[in-house]
Amino acid sequence: MSDFNIEKFPTSPSARRMLSRVSPVYQRSYVAKWLFEVMGQEVDEMRRRFTELIEQRFPDTVTWGIEYLEHKYSIVPDDSLTLLERRARLKRKKRGGHPLSPWQFEQIIQDRFGIDIDVDETVEHGILHIRTNTNENIGDPKPLYREIIRIKPSHLMVCMDTNAKAEGVLYFGEAPSIHTTYEIRPAEISDATANARCYIGSAVSTHTAYEVYPDTVQNAAIGSTHYAGGIGSIYKSIEVTQT
Repeated sequence: MSDFNIEKFPTSPSARRMLSRVSPVYQRSYVAKWLFEVMGQEVDEMRRRFTELIEQRFPDTVTWGIEYLEHKYSIVPDDSLTLLERRARLKRKKRGGHPLSPWQFEQIIQDRFGIDIDVDETVEHGILHIRTNTNENIGDPKPLYREIIRIKPSHLMVCMDTNAKAEGVLYFGEAPSIHTTYEIRPAEISDATANARCYIGSAVSTHTAYEVYPDTVQNAAIGSTHYAGGIGSIYKSIEVTQT
């Protein structure tokens, strides 16, 4: 306690702010300064926790609250990943719910694979041109391509231009095949006899005919003009009988 300097006490920032708002007499009181120091430390801790709580809302600053954010964005927590990798997953998922600008597209690939790319959608209509800016080995290119297909706008095609080295396995395979060809045709019918029956029917009808005449008109004079005409017809009669 011999090195204790009451002039530099208290050390808590909150305690010093409180002392600056009260009577100067407390500046010369050892007991008063200790009381303000104790209260100030509690206020400092409250401020620290409050600031830390706000940081848990954002993927760039989240620490102990990362699992809550992962549930919010429907991400399965993976404790095998580092904090930075889990933050990167959150940022990709958060960006993926909105239309992507070329810059955002580049940032997602950079965060996920550490590969610097340039995205240009103005070269040709309907085609997204992607160029990698690295000559280093990027390993298996399939995960990179799958991620590009997943996050790109669905109406755009992808054209990739890369100088990067990629590693993969190319498989060739073959198999022998033995087969026999059979030709199947319908059966031919010859010397066949077909039997059929022919039926003829008739019906009997009885009816009565009535003749109806108008009344007889007598002593009437009728004037009319008579026309005579005719038509010629040539025909041939053919008789068809059953044999």
